[in-house]
Amino acid sequence: MSEMRDSPTRGRPKTLQRDHVLQTAMMCYWANSPTDVSISEICDKAGASKPGLHREFGSDDSLKKAVLDT
Repeated sequence: MSEMRDSPTRGRPKTLQRDHVLQTAMMCYWANSPTDVSISEICDKAGASKPGLHREFGSDDSLKKAVLDT
């Protein structure tokens, strides 16, 4: 039988800091209405990329739900 080995993960390493993005989004939503805050604005303020944010949260609605859960 072959031995199962731990292989390194593929792709780029995760650099997005989930808690930082959630805190940034929460502050943006508090300062404005959640419907008036764009994903681009959150990405700019959090120093995150749109693809990274979408990989982490899936969609704008999922980000808003995660902020509410926080």
